[in-house]
Amino acid sequence: MMGGISCVGVLDRGFKTWAERTSVSLRREMGLQGDAPLAPARLAGFLDVRLWTPYDVPGLSQTALDQLLVRDPWGWSAISCVLDGHDVVVYNPCHSSARQASYIAHELAHVILNHEPGKMVLSQDGTMIMRS
Repeated sequence: MMGGISCVGVLDRGFKTWAERTSVSLRREMGLQGDAPLAPARLAGFLDVRLWTPYDVPGLSQTALDQLLVRDPWGWSAISCVLDGHDVVVYNPCHSSARQASYIAHELAHVILNHEPGKMVLSQDGTMIMRS
């Protein structure tokens, strides 16, 4: 809450119930109790989502790796995308394991909800990125 106003967006009617049922169902399909802790990496494996760090991204230059992991490791957290028909989550290994788990879970929620991926547009020289 900020100044007495909730910062959380309004959810569609029934979303919280759907989310709770979905979480219980996923856990049970994975052989867990409905209220058991669920490691995001285990959920990713169950959903057949690949978890990568920038080191795993094919063709990523050393300059890009240095930018992401040395010069500005706190400027990003994770991103989900589809590569060659497979869902992939690329996460920042510089953050704590708790933050990594949080960001991976967030990206897996996009996969579970079948969200349309955003679009990235690079300038001609690759120096400017815009996304939707």
